[in-house]
Amino acid sequence: MPFPPADLLASLPDAAVTSVSPILLTLRSDTPDLTQRLYAAGAWLVLPAGLEGCIPGAP
Repeated sequence: MPFPPADLLASLPDAAVTSVSPILLTLRSDTPDLTQRLYAAGAWLVLPAGLEGCIPGAP
């Protein structure tokens, strides 16, 4: 999730941070409605897990 709101994690106590950078936050949760909860908490873009990146098939 790019450019996460500062208070995002406070509203998602059942999500685990798996990666972080100045502009990106990667979360994991077994909650089936995580995407909806992220948008409700202020996320403006939520990408699905497993994307290959900019170049399909690149290592």
